[in-house]
Amino acid sequence: MLRASRHFVPALIALLASGLFSACAATGPGRSASGDTASAGSPDAPASTETKVAALEAEVARLRIERDRATQTNTVLEDELRWAHEDLRIIERQFTEFEHRLTEDYGKAAAVSATAEARINLSRSVTALPDSTNQRVTAMLVTAEKLIRENNYPAALFFAGRANHTIKSEERRATLDEGSRPMVVAVSAANLRRGPGQNYETMETLPEGTQVVCMDVARNWCHVRTTGGDSGWIHASLLR
Repeated sequence: MLRASRHFVPALIALLASGLFSACAATGPGRSASGDTASAGSPDAPASTETKVAALEAEVARLRIERDRATQTNTVLEDELRWAHEDLRIIERQFTEFEHRLTEDYGKAAAVSATAEARINLSRSVTALPDSTNQRVTAMLVTAEKLIRENNYPAALFFAGRANHTIKSEERRATLDEGSRPMVVAVSAANLRRGPGQNYETMETLPEGTQVVCMDVARNWCHVRTTGGDSGWIHASLLR
């Protein structure tokens, strides 16, 4: 059985090869297995190819037109965006200049007004102010006026403000001195505290009979100054 199969297989292969060769010879070049002529030799093939080429060329032309139109639109948009940025820079510059001018005008007006106010206050209080205070305030006002001429309005406003504050502080101190009255410690010992209340620190203890000057009163506490120049707070019930 094995020997027979060895002869059968080569014979079968040869038979198949012979049949395939006969079919190819019968078909011949330029013909299909059914005997029809090849499509390449058909007279309709060139016309179909030319139609497809024409359609492709038309599509390419349309795409080029769309591309050129999009490029033109993009150019216009870029120009408009550039003009908008330029307009924005102009507006920002104008706003900055306006803001600076407004701030400068306000600063100048404030400095001039504060300096004039200090000059008026000084002229009204010149007899009540000590010479040292009068000279100090005058020097501040001279500096403020010089800074105004140099267009340094913030610094001028500072010196004018300090001059006004100095004048008002000196006037308040003088008022307190005029309204002060001498008093005496009425108990064996009275604590002189840093503020008007028992929760404030005791600075010293004043013995009975110590003379003080009451400069101000707050919540039944007297702000006193001793003959030694110390100042503090003592409860009013401890004085007479």
